[in-house]
Amino acid sequence: MSRSKNPIPDEEMPPTQKEMARSLIRRFGRSSFRRTFTYLRQFQVDAGQIRCPAFAMVGEGEGPELLQQFERFAGTAAGPVTKRKFTADEGADGHGQVGNPSLSNAVMWTGWTKRCHN
Repeated sequence: MSRSKNPIPDEEMPPTQKEMARSLIRRFGRSSFRRTFTYLRQFQVDAGQIRCPAFAMVGEGEGPELLQQFERFAGTAAGPVTKRKFTADEGADGHGQVGNPSLSNAVMWTGWTKRCHN
């Protein structure tokens, strides 16, 4: 997503989203948003082949697509899945629980992981 070619108006894509898109493009070494997503299509996971315990987490504010992916993964994984949906009241409803990483880390590392190893 070049800053000089065909800039997307801020009302259609807020500056924060534009920067996140640029970061994604850089992270995967591609020259455009389209090429990044074409590249990422190579990495699909068949949840039905995951037999080990899994921890699925999502923020309730992440939108319908990610909530649907969360439920689909939890419903099709071959092994046991512990689901955790973070809420706005917890301050962790955004993608990656960026509003409260301490909570998501505590839930994952001291809660779920500890239970898996007992």
